[in-house]
Amino acid sequence: MKWTIGGKLGMAFASILLLMAISTGISTYYNQLVFTASGHVVDEQYPSMTALKNITIFLYKIRVDNINYVLSQNDEELENAKKSREEYDRNLLSYLSLPLSEEEWQVINKFSPPVKKYFKILDAASAAIRSNPDDLSAALKILNELEMLKDEVEPILENLHKYKEIETNKMVDELRTNTQTSSTVSLTIGIIAIIAGFVLSFLLGRRMSRPIVELTKAADAISLGNFSNAVTAKTKDEIGELAIAIERMRTSLQKAMDRLRRRK
Repeated sequence: MKWTIGGKLGMAFASILLLMAISTGISTYYNQLVFTASGHVVDEQYPSMTALKNITIFLYKIRVDNINYVLSQNDEELENAKKSREEYDRNLLSYLSLPLSEEEWQVINKFSPPVKKYFKILDAASAAIRSNPDDLSAALKILNELEMLKDEVEPILENLHKYKEIETNKMVDELRTNTQTSSTVSLTIGIIAIIAGFVLSFLLGRRMSRPIVELTKAADAISLGNFSNAVTAKTKDEIGELAIAIERMRTSLQKAMDRLRRRK
């Protein structure tokens, strides 16, 4: 197959582009793996954090709605308390259905008994005001027990929030580390591709320039009258054709010089 200089240069350029494309593809694939893995961590973490936040919000909203009912004896407040309780149960179920660590389960087990007592007190206060609407003292006395129980429930909730915050910070640190690693790998692959391109270009340029240098020396020798060294074509491109042409010129000049010598 005959390779022209343009073809060789095109091949070299295509090889460099191929190396760059491969390096870009590898970098993109690695980045995708990193962000997909990090994304799974985020997807697992943030729903549990949202559910935990809602648990805390609705736990205190239930208390406020029940106290408002006791003080106002407005059935709408009691309905609000029921809706808040449903939202609390829904978020608690969502939270417990997510992958939780052993430490988290230990905190939840401590959380369950006082919360059950918390709801029992609220239900008792509501029942007391329904049975005797004119006597607030019994209901308020029951609600006062919530203040003592609050000191038991709040620290457990705070521990859960702190635990999730620590987990989130770990996740962020891991994501940052993975991103830095991904950037380093991408930069390394890019540098390797550039170096490989330079080396390939250098070797190809050297390979192409060597026969030109040899032909230049051969042409100089012929110009000085040295016709003894035959010029051979080592490539099948334009340089090879030039070598053939120089060899024809050397042969013609040598024959012409021989004819002149014989005439003398």
